[in-house]
Amino acid sequence: MKAVEDNRLAGAVVRAPARPGKNGRSQGPWYGLGRLANELGKPGFSTMGSMGVYWSTSSRLDRFDANLFCRQVATFCQLTGELMQADMSQWQSGPAN
Repeated sequence: MKAVEDNRLAGAVVRAPARPGKNGRSQGPWYGLGRLANELGKPGFSTMGSMGVYWSTSSRLDRFDANLFCRQVATFCQLTGELMQADMSQWQSGPAN
């Protein structure tokens, strides 16, 4: 949440599938490399965007939001830095869904 807030990603959805959500229910399965980290019992994160769909439907660069892209990359870098500096002995991943 901190990385999303620090980089002002207003449209971001943050989920932690290894933990129950606010309502106590599952937040759904992990997808992609986030699932791999969970299966290995390691902390991790994954990001997903709509750029694949964006580029397949329109290659007009005038529609590309460079500022948003930079904030998304900064968020990814901040999350990576948090994992690189974390004391992994204190972190536990939940069971794979």
